Amino acid sequence: MPIPPARTARHRRFGLFRAVGWFGVCVSLTGCLKVYQPMSGLHTPVVVDVQAPNLADVRVALRCIPGDLFDATEAGVLCERVSVLFENQGAEVQVIEEGGFFEEVVEGEEVEPADLTVRLEGRKVEQATYPLSWVLCAGSFTLLPGVREHTFATDVIVRDAKGFLLATETLEGRLVERFGFGPYFGNWLMDRLARDKDERLTGDGANRDISEDLYAQLSQITFNAKMQAEVLRQDAQADAPAALAPAGAP
Repeated sequence: MPIPPARTARHRRFGLFRAVGWFGVCVSLTGCLKVYQPMSGLHTPVVVDVQAPNLADVRVALRCIPGDLFDATEAGVLCERVSVLFENQGAEVQVIEEGGFFEEVVEGEEVEPADLTVRLEGRKVEQATYPLSWVLCAGSFTLLPGVREHTFATDVIVRDAKGFLLATETLEGRLVERFGFGPYFGNWLMDRLARDKDERLTGDGANRDISEDLYAQLSQITFNAKMQAEVLRQDAQADAPAALAPAGAP
């Protein structure tokens, strides 16, 4: 039986270069698969139609507070998108920057007090990276995923024109990221062959799903606050004549 020749240093270097080359090819074909998981508040059933005039003739003051989840620029983008969401439902929206007031003067005219004040603040709840998964990811040339995840929350506070608290909710979700050729290519293939376009996981699917849940919950919370404010206003008007009636009056 012939004895195979010993591997020379040159052969070992060539094998190492080939392994590095294959790893580079896998990485170049690898994507990061993001999966969104709704948690507290974000999976609550919603009955309002976000395309219906739920907030017709309601003046809304909208504030988005920067924090550890998004910076001032991202807070501005969030406020802009939520403003469009409310305007599509008939509201008149004024975006208030951090430190602003409802009575501020815009182009020489005094702004009317808002019927509702909606305050949004995002924060990071927890973040985790799993080192063993990244070791296995590198060892398998990214066929196995490297995993990391973070849990986020958006605090929502709604008040009426007098500052009375109408609603306070915390909307919490989790974003799981899987880096690797194996999970990404498998889901990419399923997206093209089996899943509807609005159910695909690759691409911008996670951000789309987060936005849909967040906007639906914000619409429901704000609509509920509007109805509560109207009930409180009617009760106050009904109690006013009794309070003003002279003593002994029937």
